Amino acid sequence: MLEYVIEGYLMENDYSGYDIKQNMESVKFFNASYGSIYPALKRMEADGLISSREIVEGGKYKRVYSIKKKGREQFLSWLEKSPNIIKSDNEHIIKTFFYKYLPEEKVKESVAGFIKSTNSLVRRMEVLESLLGKNLDSYERAALAFQTDQYRFIRDWYRRFLDKKY
Repeated sequence: MLEYVIEGYLMENDYSGYDIKQNMESVKFFNASYGSIYPALKRMEADGLISSREIVEGGKYKRVYSIKKKGREQFLSWLEKSPNIIKSDNEHIIKTFFYKYLPEEKVKESVAGFIKSTNSLVRRMEVLESLLGKNLDSYERAALAFQTDQYRFIRDWYRRFLDKKY
């Protein structure tokens, strides 16, 4: 996931590792340490997804990264796919933040697929609750209800998002 977040920021502008970290902290939906960001940048550069150059800013050397065509293509391919809520709680939020790089039709396709998969999770949780209902203690029931309500909220939020309610 970190690679995609880095590519998303580099779609907007060339940034240093420090700048990328500051952007992540400013929006609060994804966080990574410098100890994760810099190795990811190094890997991505070795894989031909990004390039870097040294600049002097304020009398100090600074390494600035740019996204390459291969990185842009990888990012857009990932962005087009419907988010996977099971894989990552925040993937849908991260993709929503970067949807400006996709044509509206692709956004609608991705979100519609996400709504469908999230609705399946709601139904699965409801079935689970009906099957286990009497065998659950109050804490287990509360945890199950929380998860079901969370999936419902996310599904309904994205329905409103498609209807341009935001």
